[in-house]
Amino acid sequence: MENRQLRLRPFLVRMPSGDRYWTVLDEDELTPVVEVDEFLRHVRFGRDQAETTTATYAGAMKLFLTWCDRTGRDWREYAGRLGSFMLWLRHARLDQGAVVAGPGCRPVRGRVG
Repeated sequence: MENRQLRLRPFLVRMPSGDRYWTVLDEDELTPVVEVDEFLRHVRFGRDQAETTTATYAGAMKLFLTWCDRTGRDWREYAGRLGSFMLWLRHARLDQGAVVAGPGCRPVRGRVG
């Protein structure tokens, strides 16, 4: 079995009713990531949150799943360890596999919040 890097992207879903929400699509399989899609549908329709909320969440979830994939982590185990993800997010470029963080390393993203 060949190891492949996940290629994910946020994707706008238009429901037959006209309602819309964002999900995360596996670009190779052309299918939504099931657990993410279920969560984002719940956020949009179960919690009655704005479409833009699901857009923001979809982007963040794509980054988290990319981090898990590139670092060999199972997202189910690392969902509670967001400190490592935040360090990666601050210093990683998505076009590079390795993250070099430490003294003198310039962040590629600013702090959130």
